Amino acid sequence: WYDAHQDALYYLYSFVPVGGYVIFDDFAFPWVQSAWSDFTSDQRFTEEVVLLDANGGYFRKTKEVQVNFRTMREPRDCNL
Repeated sequence: WYDAHQDALYYLYSFVPVGGYVIFDDFAFPWVQSAWSDFTSDQRFTEEVVLLDANGGYFRKTKEVQVNFRTMREPRDCNL
């Protein structure tokens, strides 16, 4: 599940307009938090996830940044 979240962040982040929101309905799971942490660290993003409840959270895109795909991690849990 790490891989699915990493893929969504890398491939879809550029489609979110500045000021737009991304919602995680499963942010409570460690693999989601890990994918988010790795992505923001590797891309040097400053956005933070705001928790909505015990499971979900969201962040608001604050500026346009080009995603660096060279920092994308190797697959961890997909069926290769």
